Amino acid sequence: MPLRVVIRAGCTDGVLEIEIRNTGHWTGQADDAADGGVGLKNLETRLGLLYPNHYRLKTTEEAGWVAVTVAIPLRGEDAEGVSAGKAN
Repeated sequence: MPLRVVIRAGCTDGVLEIEIRNTGHWTGQADDAADGGVGLKNLETRLGLLYPNHYRLKTTEEAGWVAVTVAIPLRGEDAEGVSAGKAN
């Protein structure tokens, strides 16, 4: 299967949500794959510093696709629909 990449972004109720997905599977050691690898750990750290308790980072794998979704508030400290932390 050729590599396919889909990037989606949108704003609802003051929350910016960005999803990047591509064909394939998570790679690396078993522990790294479950956590999404070093790059995603760094992203989660940065989101925590910039948007403490007001971001969502979600990783999924389904039907030959992997995806990362990030949700952050556009302005202010609170935005409905953004729960703190990482969700797998």
